[in-house]
Amino acid sequence: MKKKHFTLALILALSMTSFANERDDLNFIDELYKQKNFDMAIVESKEFLNKYPDSKYNKNMLDRIAKVYFLQEKYDDAIKYFKILLLNNKISSKEKTEINYYLVRCYAALGDKKVSEEYLHMIDPKNEYYDKAILDSATTYLAKEKYNDAKETYMLIKPDSKFYNDALLNMALLSYNEKQYQNCINYIEKYSNLRGKKRNDFMNYLLGSAYYKLNNIDKAIWAFNKTIDEGNDSPYAQKAILNLVEIYSNKGDIATTESKIALLTNPNDYNEGIRILGDSYATKGQYQKAIECYNKITDLSNPKLLYSYGFSLFKMNRLKEAQNYFESLKTSSYYNQAMYYIFAIDYQLKNYKKILDNKDEIKRVIVNQQDTESINLIIANAAYELGKYELSRDYYGRMYAVNPTLENLYRIIIMDNKIEDLQDMQIRFNEYKNKFAQTGDKQKNVYLAMGELYYKKGKYEEAVNIYKEYLESNQDFDVTNNLITTLLAQQKYDEMMGYLSQLDDSLDNMYLKGVALIGMGKYNEASEYLNKVETDPNVTPELVEKVKINKLRNSFLKDDYSEAIKYGNEYILTYPQGQNLSEALDKTAISYFRIDDFENSRKIYERMKSIPDSAEYAQFQIADNYYAQKNYEKALENYSLIAKNFPNGKYTENANYWYLNSLVNLGKIDQFEIEKKAFLNRYPNSTMKENIFILSGQIYEKSGNNEKLLENYKTLYSNAKTPSLKDEAAAKIIEFQLNENNFNEAMKNIDTIHDPEIKSYYTAMILEKQGKNADSIKEYEKLFNGKKYKDFAGMKLGAYYYDKKQYDKAKTYYVEMDKLENSKYKDFVLFQLANINEIQGKNKEAFRGYTKGYVMYKGQYSTISKFKAAQVAEKLNMEKDAEKLYRELYSQEKFEHKKFVLEKLIYFALKRQNKVEAKKYYNELQKLDKKASEKYKQFFN
Repeated sequence: MKKKHFTLALILALSMTSFANERDDLNFIDELYKQKNFDMAIVESKEFLNKYPDSKYNKNMLDRIAKVYFLQEKYDDAIKYFKILLLNNKISSKEKTEINYYLVRCYAALGDKKVSEEYLHMIDPKNEYYDKAILDSATTYLAKEKYNDAKETYMLIKPDSKFYNDALLNMALLSYNEKQYQNCINYIEKYSNLRGKKRNDFMNYLLGSAYYKLNNIDKAIWAFNKTIDEGNDSPYAQKAILNLVEIYSNKGDIATTESKIALLTNPNDYNEGIRILGDSYATKGQYQKAIECYNKITDLSNPKLLYSYGFSLFKMNRLKEAQNYFESLKTSSYYNQAMYYIFAIDYQLKNYKKILDNKDEIKRVIVNQQDTESINLIIANAAYELGKYELSRDYYGRMYAVNPTLENLYRIIIMDNKIEDLQDMQIRFNEYKNKFAQTGDKQKNVYLAMGELYYKKGKYEEAVNIYKEYLESNQDFDVTNNLITTLLAQQKYDEMMGYLSQLDDSLDNMYLKGVALIGMGKYNEASEYLNKVETDPNVTPELVEKVKINKLRNSFLKDDYSEAIKYGNEYILTYPQGQNLSEALDKTAISYFRIDDFENSRKIYERMKSIPDSAEYAQFQIADNYYAQKNYEKALENYSLIAKNFPNGKYTENANYWYLNSLVNLGKIDQFEIEKKAFLNRYPNSTMKENIFILSGQIYEKSGNNEKLLENYKTLYSNAKTPSLKDEAAAKIIEFQLNENNFNEAMKNIDTIHDPEIKSYYTAMILEKQGKNADSIKEYEKLFNGKKYKDFAGMKLGAYYYDKKQYDKAKTYYVEMDKLENSKYKDFVLFQLANINEIQGKNKEAFRGYTKGYVMYKGQYSTISKFKAAQVAEKLNMEKDAEKLYRELYSQEKFEHKKFVLEKLIYFALKRQNKVEAKKYYNELQKLDKKASEKYKQFFN
């Protein structure tokens, strides 16, 4: 409701000074590492490197940072610091080999096998690190379920390597994980024939497990017994016994199961046997029986039991209880399996914030690929629910990188639209068109999302092309609606209406035509279409709501505020929960305001305060309403409510600013000075900071305290931290001195301005006031070739040469000014160009220029342009046009040349032999200028 002028904010810089010496800092960092406070240790280590770039400890510091990042699985960061280490000329060959070893593993962990192998080749094949790097990177691929990469990498280890046995057994495990159980058995048989094999218990246990998976129960039992024969105390022997418990429990042989459980003499193993029996029930879907087994176990410290408990409770939809069990696994190896269920339960319970708070948990443990994708989907969806679209896109992107499906790509496209990342969305859209068939339920939404983002970015032509491409093979109301909206934005009315005319007269299309006509400013025609749609017996409730809000928009845009109030109240009453309720309330309140019905305007905004997202805006408008009414006491009260109820709100700073203005208007200057100080302390970088200094200046000006006024601007200049702000302050000082005709001081202050254009602007002003026109014109010429003051300089130069009757020269400046996209002198320029054309006898060009002036602009030169157009029309013998224009001027109550217009209308009426009409104008002329009317008296006697 008010124009607010914002200026550049003052940016303050803070600096910190460190007093700790190098040794103290080093000891502090060592202590952080000892306490395993790695995050802070890394921060301090980086700070150490910055503070002491030449320290002898820097190599060790970099090594620590890199390895901690590696252990934290922050492989990109680890790579960065390992590479910095490699640039250190003081590292030994051994250290370099170790760094390359870590780089092999980092890139393997990131899934970049190619680069991982490049660093592998930098290690001497004869060095032990070479085969170790192969084994460890392959094992990383295995853990991340990148089985092909793991397999290819294990194959690099030769039979004579000390790591060959481990590689072979791991290949058996890999085959097992790939469900290639026969291959697993083959590898184990090969491993069993090797010399120096040390993992017979694991070998037999894995063999039994493979047979078990192949449902060869007899051989599985044999292998598990072989595991036990290797030593009953072996962990794998215990697992073998427990597997036998599972086998017999699955057979339903409870007696044998219990006899096997009895073999587990250790209480923990015994409890595990009971758990496995419970798990066998769970695998059969008998979750209640499973829980009954678990209830027999008194020791709840076993993570397997907790997991089994949680799983069965989850399946029984006892979600909160299940989550308690899963979360209790946080310090156990089962946490990676429980993590999915923790996230899934939180999502079902709509604990979206908790999900995002815990999103980094997945980095702390190794989670299988399937669970990782599922958790990423949950995190992405939770972020979406909370409106954190960039985070949501990040996680959808991770999913698409691993699993490039249409669904995952679609999710990224929707997020790109939400965060308005045009560059990425263009890539994704082309990817969609190239990789996936452009059919199905996603196609429409993908095209809509792409077109809408082009529209938001002002790329209307691209948006139109997207919509047209879709409509070539489909017919759709929403896409057509967006196409029409975009064509409206381009002001391509003919194309838009031509497009609409090709469509049938369905209610949807009639509605679109109404909307289009609103955009064209044909408000009456728009009303006709909207009314037809609304009164049709077949119209849907959804379309009626759209019609009603557009009837309000139509009335509002044509400035028919009484009608807007009618339609606004109708919408508010009919759709108390409507999707456009906030807009309806706002436009209705503004309409009341514009007819000076402040009270009803405020009542509407009071209603708007009940909408959470609009409450602060509504409160601000209530305060603004009182301010506009000049009820500054109430404005003060309501601005203070914003600061109280929305201390960090969107409008709080503005409210505090206008609170200060209200104090000034109430004459509470002392309180203003106190509150001004508080405002500047709270908002040191406020864009309104200079406005407050200017406001202070206005106060000092009203009080006649010129000394304080000048001091105010000098203070602003001395405190300004940026050249642009200093220039503005210096400009205020110069303007003050110009008003005081203190030209010498003003010229001295010119040198305090940094910007050459601003400097030239004020130099020109001073020279002009000193009467040094030739010198001032040179400065205006400089400005005209610049950007900031081009229009102002052009106006000055044009006027200068116009006054000297050098019309062609003046015209060159006016023509250039007319080409400017934004200029406050547009109407004046059009008037002057037309004026010059008229002087030069180019009446057709003059008529066109005057017409353009009054048609396009409603400012200072609008009426005089119409007046001049009428006169030129007479010169061109276009008497009908001239008379029409004179009639329009006649209808203006306070037109300056009313007598002249009356005489012209008398003339035209008499020429058409319409004495009745001529007499009407004659009578009016008599009242205005009896003497002037005498010459027409003869025609009416």
